[in-house]
Amino acid sequence: MACCILGLSLLSGVLLSVEASRNAIFNAFIEWTDKYTKIQFGDSPSAVEGERLYLPAYLPEGFNEKERIFMNNAILLIFDNKAGQEVVIQQSAAGKGSSIVDSENTNFDEVSVSGNKAYLFKAQTPNRLNTLIWEYGGIVFKISSGIDSKQLIQIGESLEKN
Repeated sequence: MACCILGLSLLSGVLLSVEASRNAIFNAFIEWTDKYTKIQFGDSPSAVEGERLYLPAYLPEGFNEKERIFMNNAILLIFDNKAGQEVVIQQSAAGKGSSIVDSENTNFDEVSVSGNKAYLFKAQTPNRLNTLIWEYGGIVFKISSGIDSKQLIQIGESLEKN
């Protein structure tokens, strides 16, 4: 038993000494429950306050910017259309909080957004939101909307530093 514990300790030490392995282990901590999923990104340099506003180059037809909300560690961009649908893009510094996603009645997939691992929660019932979350350059991006999840990925891939 002592040999097993010693072996696991040594293996963990070796893996954690390699930066790529350490980042893969610590970059996203995911806590699953029956009703929600909590995602915490960390071990990344935080974005500088003035350099972190990203705007989408693509939005589905008919969507226009409605509001920008600047908070201590996050920015919310809200877009809407005449049908009352909204797209909410949240940008926050990694390691400065966590994202909670209502994962009840959703399907979960790992996808890629511009070469970065992302987490996609696809709603399985009406009046629920699709949510896409990923981290890039010390910023956590979260896009939520009732629109098709493929369009969320397109919006995410179109984000450009303003």
